[in-house]
Amino acid sequence: IEYSSPSVKGREIFGGLEKFGKVWRAGANEATTIEFSQDVMINGEELPAGKYAFFVTPKKEGDWTIYFNTEAKQWGAYKKDDSKDALVTEASTSEIDNVEMLTYTIEDNMIHLDWATTRLSFEVE
Repeated sequence: IEYSSPSVKGREIFGGLEKFGKVWRAGANEATTIEFSQDVMINGEELPAGKYAFFVTPKKEGDWTIYFNTEAKQWGAYKKDDSKDALVTEASTSEIDNVEMLTYTIEDNMIHLDWATTRLSFEVE
């Protein structure tokens, strides 16, 4: 996972800086990328081996939408082409203690994105 790690800096992140219902690059600057050396299952759905731009649509309620886009080299989410999405699925969120800098972690078969007081999680098999 390659990403730039923005800081909270006292701002309201989800629903503020990152609007609900708007596709976000899941980091800062260039789009976050995730690369898999073999075919995987994301939340039970197939994703071929490869390098993908990773995007997220935060939602006020319910699971958030995540995207694995075949155009890995992009600046932000400004020109995301939906036709290049290899997989679109949902990811769960939970409330956590405040995390100042956006951080990705891999734990067992889960990938977590932690920022502010939100954890986004999805399964990789």
